[in-house]
This record gives sequence, C-alpha cells and structure tokens, in this order.
Amino acid sequence: MDGAGPLIRFLKISLPLISPSIFFSLLINLTGAFGGTLLLDRGYLFNQSLSPMEGYINYTMFNEFRLGYASALAWVMFGALMVITLMLFRAAQRWVYFPEGSEDAQLD
Repeated sequence: MDGAGPLIRFLKISLPLISPSIFFSLLINLTGAFGGTLLLDRGYLFNQSLSPMEGYINYTMFNEFRLGYASALAWVMFGALMVITLMLFRAAQRWVYFPEGSEDAQLD
C-alpha cells in the first residue's frame, strides 16, 4: 500500500491476517479460565485447579461428597461456557478475516 503509514498497514493488513489466530487463542484461553484445565493439561500432574469454579466443584464432589450438587454445578459451568463460546463464534463473523473462497475450497 503506497503511502500508508505503519498504523494503517497494521490495521488493514496485519491485524486481519492474524485475526484467526487471535480467535483461536481467545477460545483456548477461555476454556482454560473456566475450568478446562484437564483438557489443556500437557501431561503434567494435575494437583491444583486453576479456576475457582472448578476448584469449588472438586471440593464439593470429593471433600463433601455432594455428587448431585457438584454435577449440577458442572452442568451450569458447561452451559455458561457454551453460551459464551457461541457468542464468540457469532461475533467472529464480523471481526475474523476468512479469505474469499475458503468455504469452497473446504467443500472440494
């Protein structure tokens, strides 16, 4: 782009091209923040929760033995995570750059 400054080049070229990576990172970090640490564990021993909600569910289940209540909490956490994830996917249609014709290439 002739005559474009560094800010315009970043906003019009670089940012749209890295937006899929930003979206993926946002989803993975959201899963980790809400309690998907067992899914994101890379083989290390899982000895402490990274999420307050996950820690409360583990405490309720294994220390107080209130399995029904812990199960209900897990379902509420799952529902909240799914709602937020669906909202992110809906919003991604506006801010994540998908190249022209990429849908056709995936169908072939």
